[in-house]
Amino acid sequence: MLLVLGNACRDITFRVAALPAPGETLNALDTVSGLGGKGLNQAIAAARTGAVVRFVAAVGNDAVADTIRAALRAESMTDAGLIAKPGETDLSAIIVASSGENMIVTNAVHAASLGIEDIAEHMSFAGGDTLLLQGNLPAETSIHAAKRARASGARVVFNPAPYHDWCKIIAHDIDVLILNAVEAERWSGASGLERSIEQLSAPVGIVTCGPMGCLVKKGRESVQECLAPRVKAEDATGAGDTFCGVFTAEWMRTGEAAAAVRLALAAASDSVTRPGALASVPSREALAHMRRELR
Repeated sequence: MLLVLGNACRDITFRVAALPAPGETLNALDTVSGLGGKGLNQAIAAARTGAVVRFVAAVGNDAVADTIRAALRAESMTDAGLIAKPGETDLSAIIVASSGENMIVTNAVHAASLGIEDIAEHMSFAGGDTLLLQGNLPAETSIHAAKRARASGARVVFNPAPYHDWCKIIAHDIDVLILNAVEAERWSGASGLERSIEQLSAPVGIVTCGPMGCLVKKGRESVQECLAPRVKAEDATGAGDTFCGVFTAEWMRTGEAAAAVRLALAAASDSVTRPGALASVPSREALAHMRRELR
């Protein structure tokens, strides 16, 4: 079982010709509303890859929360881990340029309110289970969950995004660390991509590099460069979440980080060819086809 502890929200995406400069006002070429949140994106990506997933997040008591529940049930997942709190479900505003680059701002009121007492009934792990965490929950909640998983013999995958200074507190409880280049510099304190990944001490450290692919470091082994398939990018929103969810599920299934990275890169590259966050996650059928093609 994979427990994804994270956030869920409504996304409003504004498509523009180019990202705005500071102080600049732009008219959007298009505006789309959908579902997202790093936790929800990663949970559904993992479920579509074949993992048995339990998703835990705080939502509001509004129609958006109902839509999130329906989305989970459509994936044959339980919505029992959605914790309803007063008010509207969190909201993300996403600006996407024609190049595929994006800017994201999130109102994470409910994510920030998820306390240890809220998740207590969901913190049961068996030896073969895995916990997948991001950086959008309170420090004490994330630290508690990681230590509880470790004490129960479960493995921990951590994607510290957004990055906070507390993230390194759970460094010794992590089996897999997945960061982008900016997060890797902040985690390691080193300048530059190569120096950053060399400083990662997790059993498996992965630094994603957008269309270039990713760098992988296992323990004291040398860093491996993994290339991403070349695609025409339309929207990079959610690509990192697709990578994290697919990698974690495939790593749980095979026990092989290299195989999991290959499938995750294929899935993330595929996701940027479509707009949206959750809407861009490849289908179960597409992921199964990618797995067959990579054999």
